[in-house]
Amino acid sequence: MWNDFDNILELLVGFTVGVAALLILLGWIEDRLKRDPDQHQR
Repeated sequence: MWNDFDNILELLVGFTVGVAALLILLGWIEDRLKRDPDQHQR
């Protein structure tokens, strides 16, 4: 019983951390694109 709970907790924590990292990464990339439009235009 406790083992299953621990596994679920680990999954939830890992999932949350992954989503948070993705959101931060996407926000950072969007920020860079908005700030430096000249660098991406050839």
